[in-house]
Amino acid sequence: MEPFTGYWGKLPAHGDFLRAGFPEDVVSRLDRWICAQLAAAARRHGERFETLWHAAPAWRFTLRDGVLHPACAVSGVWTPSVDSAGRCFPFVFGILHDPASAQFRALPVFEAAIRRAIERTQPIHVLDEAISRAEGMPIPPAAPVQDVWWCSGQAGGGTIHGALPAGNAFDWLIGGMSDNGVMPVMDASTATAVQALPFTTRDGA
Repeated sequence: MEPFTGYWGKLPAHGDFLRAGFPEDVVSRLDRWICAQLAAAARRHGERFETLWHAAPAWRFTLRDGVLHPACAVSGVWTPSVDSAGRCFPFVFGILHDPASAQFRALPVFEAAIRRAIERTQPIHVLDEAISRAEGMPIPPAAPVQDVWWCSGQAGGGTIHGALPAGNAFDWLIGGMSDNGVMPVMDASTATAVQALPFTTRDGA
């Protein structure tokens, strides 16, 4: 299969959810996971939640087939964001691709475009144009990897091994740090894989 891109989430220039490219299965799974974990994190952190959110780094990820899509692996970027009303919600970009291929080395250029859209309050058409330009760039070869989240936006970087981080593992996505200021390497038992979410059919059943 030919890789294709998509996104879903919020940007400061817009008041509602933005979506392009992602199939309904992907959006449905992201929505259930993100909404549940954001609500739980807000309860855990109380008044500190928004401070953590606005300081959180972007994370790159690569997830095997069966996590977000029944047949495609997904490599992408999770970026903390807000809408025009200031409501916290991430912007999630992904490349859907054959599980036997590797696409994660293409992610830095997409991440840079998303960061600009958030920091400069750019409308979605500006980001769409940047994504279209990046899609034409060659992808350096790499061996496939599965179910990993990583970032370089904080001291020491950080890596989470697992599908969809939940509970305390989700806190690392929103800027959790260890006592020495270094993000940890988490294994799949800590970064809970949410595998029980059923896929929808085309008619939403």
